[in-house]
Amino acid sequence: EVGYEMEENRFYFVMFDPKYEDEEEPILIAITIDLNKNVEIIEDFKME
Repeated sequence: EVGYEMEENRFYFVMFDPKYEDEEEPILIAITIDLNKNVEIIEDFKME
C-alpha cells in the first residue's frame, strides 16, 4: 500500500516484511518519507 499521512505530512509504502515471509500471520514494515526527505523504516507496522 502506498499513501500519504496528512497529520505528519509523510508518504509511506507498506509491504510484507521479507524476514517473516514464512510466518502464518503477516508482519508489515513501512518505509516513510517526510517533506524534508527524511526516510524512516517502521518495523512491525500496524495498519489503522
